[in-house]
Amino acid sequence: MSAGLVVKIGADVENAIKGIHRVNKAIGDEMTGFQKFKHGVDRAFVPAVAVLGAMGAAAFAASKKASDLAETQSKVGQIFGESATELNAWALAAPNALGQTQTAALDAASTMATFGKAAGLTGSELVNFSKETVNLSSDLASFYNADPSEVVSALGSALRGESEPMRKFGVLLNNQTLEAEAMALGIWDGTGALTA
Repeated sequence: MSAGLVVKIGADVENAIKGIHRVNKAIGDEMTGFQKFKHGVDRAFVPAVAVLGAMGAAAFAASKKASDLAETQSKVGQIFGESATELNAWALAAPNALGQTQTAALDAASTMATFGKAAGLTGSELVNFSKETVNLSSDLASFYNADPSEVVSALGSALRGESEPMRKFGVLLNNQTLEAEAMALGIWDGTGALTA
C-alpha cells in the first residue's frame, strides 16, 4: 500500500471519528449510544468505503489494459516475427504521435499487416506499410473527427476492394481512378484488366 493511500485512509478515518462526535452532539439524548454510533458511521464512513471501491475499480481497469496489451503484443509477434520489436518501439510513441493507445496502434498495424502480407510484403517492408497506413488512418480520423478504429476498418475495406466505406472520408475510388493511379505508378500499362 502506498504512503499516499495510507495517509488518505488515515485522514478518512480521523474525519469519520470527528463526524461521529459531531452527529452525537447534534442529536442529543434522543438516540441510544448504538443509534448515535450507527448514524455517525453511515454519515462518515460511507465516503471512505466509496474511495476504496473506486480504487479497486481503477486497479481492475489497469489490470485489464495490461492484459489487453500483452495479448496484442503476442499477436504482433506472430504476424511480424523478428520485425515485431521495430513495430513495438513505434507503438510506444502512439499516444503522443497518433493520439491512440499503444494497444490500439498495434491492433491497427496488425490489421493492416494482413493486407500487406497478402501483397507479398515481409520484414521491414511489412512494418513500414503497417505503420504508414496506421499513420494515415490517424490523420484521416483527426481530419474528419472520427474514431481511428473506424478509419482502419474503412481502409481495410478499401484494400479488399470495397470503395463505399472510404467515401465518408472523402476518398472516391472507382475503376478510372485506380487505372490512372496504376499507370502513374508504372504498375499497369493501360492494357488488360487490373489485377489485385
